[in-house]
Order: sequence, then C-alpha cells, then structure tokens
Amino acid sequence: MDFNNHVQNYSNQVQQAISVTSVKHEIILAEKADQLINLSRQQFGDLAKLRVLDVGCGVGLMESALIGNFKSLVGVDVASESIEKAKETVRGAEFFKYDGVKLPFEEAKFDVVFACCVFHHIPAEQRSAVAQEMSRVCVNGGLVVIFEHNPLNPITRLIVSRCEFDQDAVLLQTLESKKLLREAGLDKISCKQILYFPWRHKILKAIERLLSWIPLGAQYIAYGYKPTPKQLL
Repeated sequence: MDFNNHVQNYSNQVQQAISVTSVKHEIILAEKADQLINLSRQQFGDLAKLRVLDVGCGVGLMESALIGNFKSLVGVDVASESIEKAKETVRGAEFFKYDGVKLPFEEAKFDVVFACCVFHHIPAEQRSAVAQEMSRVCVNGGLVVIFEHNPLNPITRLIVSRCEFDQDAVLLQTLESKKLLREAGLDKISCKQILYFPWRHKILKAIERLLSWIPLGAQYIAYGYKPTPKQLL
C-alpha cells in the first residue's frame, strides 16, 4: 500500500471506516497515547527524560496526542509525503523518512520504541526484522510496544474491511505479536486488550482494565522490555 496516496484525507478515511460505531478517531488516539504514557511511567517514572520513537508514524497523529509528555518525540515512515505532512502539522517533534528496513539511528538511541497499527501492513516474512530493528535502537531496560487491531473482534474486522488503505492488511493475533517481541530479544512480554467500548467514561475505563486479559478488545497492546546486561548473565 502506497500511503502517499492517502496523506491529504487520511483522518477522514479513518473516521469514515469507524463510522459504524459512535467513536471518534481522536478518542482512539487519546486512549493509545494514555496507554503508552502509563506503560512508560511504570517503567521509568519521570517521562520528561525519555526519548521516544514512533515507527510508522504516518502523518504524525500519535505525536499530536503525545506531544509535551516526553523529552523528545521522533517519528519515521516509509511514505515521504506523510513525513512532510507531519512536519507541517506537528510542532515539537522530529520526523524522518526511512527505507522500511534499517532504522536510521545508532543502537540504544531511544527509551521507548513503538509501532501503532503498522505491522499488519508489513509482509509476514519481514515483520521479525522490523521488530529486531525496534529492539536494536532501544536502550537496555527500555520499552518496545506494538499496538495492533484485534482480529478476534468482529467490529474491528468490519472497520478494517471498510478502510481504503487497509486493503492489504493481514491482521496479527496476539500470539504473533508476542512472538515477534520474543524473537527480537525482549523479555517480560505482556499483552493487554483495549478499546472494548466506544465511549471514554472513567467507569468504562475501569471496567476495561478488568477485562484487559479477555481477547475481545477492538485493539491490543503487546509489549516487552530490553534486558539489561545484568539480566542476561
């Protein structure tokens, strides 16, 4: 899928696809931003010291939701026009084009590395290499996170089928995402389900926390931590 063809109306296409529910795309982004912030705080405490990388950032929507929470935000994407759009619309973050194979950073550059609904666009035989690159640029003790659509949720499958730029999507079950993280050398791998409900009420969010182990959320988070040298002994 060439995402350069969808830059100008990306958000509108997403909103049209999810119009079968009453949820707004901004709510979905805010929920995923909250999840990333909470995981980062649990691991590191002080967010203001953290360097964060978004692999497959698109037009920078997650950066817009995360801005102001971390020391630095960097996004990379294979679509050059998406990168230019992100640079125009998001202030306070950096964006770079990359070749989809090797991330243009040295080892241990970032404290948190995440990919948000990206892996279902990557051919299956290339997914492990991308996960390994995410691990390579993460610091020891750092956090690597994969957000993905849940193929077990029928509403999610309907939404994906309605989205023009998801026509090439091959959804990953949680076991595959966890396997990718494991193959990338990460440990303490976990998974939680999110977005059971299209409404962001504090009572419903509390219920979602209780349900997070049941594989019926609209999306899920698979995450792991890069071992420190001491842990490897």
